[in-house]
Amino acid sequence: MKSIVRRIEAIEKRLMPRSLTARDRELLARIEEGRERVRKMREEMGLPPDNWAPTKIHTSHGIQRLMDIINEGRDKVRIEHDKLRHSNPPLTGGD
Repeated sequence: MKSIVRRIEAIEKRLMPRSLTARDRELLARIEEGRERVRKMREEMGLPPDNWAPTKIHTSHGIQRLMDIINEGRDKVRIEHDKLRHSNPPLTGGD
């Protein structure tokens, strides 16, 4: 019975998530700060908030499904880039 308990404990130790280190917490804080900067920038430019969730249900499977999702993301980026380009006047030279 003890050997089973030891095996289970070893598996739990190997598979359980580890606690966050100071470096992990710092990285998570920097990621959150970056997300906040992007949110503010998009708000200032009048763009809608980031919404990268798929807009449609993909019925394809395997590699074709991945290609469909990637192409959908590219289409979103292209549309937003066009909106941004048309909303800001082109930069001109100095005086």
